[in-house]
Amino acid sequence: MKRLLLFATMTINFSLITISLFSQSCLPEGITFTTQAQIDSFQICYPGCTEIEGNVEIYGDDITNLNGLYVLTSIGGTLDITWNPSLLSLNGLDSLTSIGGNLKINHNIFLESLAGLNSLISVGGSIELNYNSSLESLSEFIHLISIGGDLQISNNETLINLAGMNILTSVGGALDINNNQTLSEISGLNFLTSIGGFLSIWDNLSLSDISGFGSLTNIGEYLEINNNDSLENLSGFSVLNIIGGSLRIVENNALTSLSGLENIYAESIFGLIIYSNSSLSSCEVESVCEYLTTFSGWNDIHDNAPGCNYPEEVMEACDGVCLPFGITFSWQEEIDNFQVNHPGCAEILGDVVINGGDITNLDSLNILTYIYGDLGIGGNPSLTNLSGLENLTSIGGSLLIIENDNLNSLESLANLTYIDGGLNISKNDVLFSLSGLDNIDAAFISDLYIYNNALLSTCDIESVCSYLAAPNGAIYIIDNAPGCIDQEEVEDACFTEIEELTLF
Repeated sequence: MKRLLLFATMTINFSLITISLFSQSCLPEGITFTTQAQIDSFQICYPGCTEIEGNVEIYGDDITNLNGLYVLTSIGGTLDITWNPSLLSLNGLDSLTSIGGNLKINHNIFLESLAGLNSLISVGGSIELNYNSSLESLSEFIHLISIGGDLQISNNETLINLAGMNILTSVGGALDINNNQTLSEISGLNFLTSIGGFLSIWDNLSLSDISGFGSLTNIGEYLEINNNDSLENLSGFSVLNIIGGSLRIVENNALTSLSGLENIYAESIFGLIIYSNSSLSSCEVESVCEYLTTFSGWNDIHDNAPGCNYPEEVMEACDGVCLPFGITFSWQEEIDNFQVNHPGCAEILGDVVINGGDITNLDSLNILTYIYGDLGIGGNPSLTNLSGLENLTSIGGSLLIIENDNLNSLESLANLTYIDGGLNISKNDVLFSLSGLDNIDAAFISDLYIYNNALLSTCDIESVCSYLAAPNGAIYIIDNAPGCIDQEEVEDACFTEIEELTLF
């Protein structure tokens, strides 16, 4: 038995190289080093111990180096290197490839580099790099591929960039980069594709470039970019698709545009916070526009530069969508100037009301394709037709055409196929036919009102007939001209028309 034990612990020396015949796992409860002597005598006290199962704590006023730990290849628990005022580097950890728990390197005021971690490949838990006031770079993380938990880099007064983390592909938890006063760029994270938690970048006063996020596609929680006074653009986020929470852009006083955020899927955003960015005037990127116009989540947009001062202003600037609270035309001049005042406005988010004594034509509304709210055309004594609405295809609310004394034709609405509300044609004294409303899908009409149109005799158009055959709501047809006097007469005309079509 003695001979077997001796053989198992024997080492063979060739020149300066020592080869251990086996690697030994030890210290299930971990170990704490508080003096340099304990580190220097580690291999004497624990011969052949290359893998520590538990936690390793290193904190001591006289600890200057970690050379006595050079045999360590893995630590199963947490490695905590905190409050070592004499430690200049991490030389001695050069063989360490994996840490099962967290890596904490905090409050080491003279630690200038992470030299010694050159072989580290993975950290199962989080990495904390905080309050190391002499740390200038992370260049020794050259083999680090993954971090299971958070990565926190904060309050490192001399840190210039993150170069060194060049092959890191994922952070399982949050990435928190804050209050690093000299950090000027995020380069070094250019292979990072996903962050499981939030990404927070705040109070980095010299940060001007985030191009190092050029491969990042997915953030599990919110994205927060706050109080980075030198940050001029967000172009480094150009491939970012998903954030699983709110988007927060606050107090970045050199930021002029949200360009770079356009490719985020708006449906992945659960809140929009953009305020107190004193130079931010351009917020109408695609993701923000889509979020504001399609999704009903909360937003807080204020105190930026003109163009991005409040949600309505941002929506006005969004391509193809405008006027979230709608618009009322009371004068012909307002209609004539529509495309000048609202260039490119093809889709109006709110209601449209056309109600004016001098309105004679709607020609300047010819770019309109979609009205998300109601369209109300009423009280226009000079309007004879709806020319100008030929390109209108959809109305998200009701269509109301009421009390237009000289309106005689609806033919210009021939391309209208969808209204998601009521259809009300009433008190139009010279209107004689509903032709023009033929192509509306009756399945989405909620109520049908056709009354007091003195000359209206033709109501048996396809959309009306289809609605009467399968109504979704109220029907009120009365006091029109013969042929459309009441519901029964219209139904008879619809039935006759259907019969004739069948015979034909």
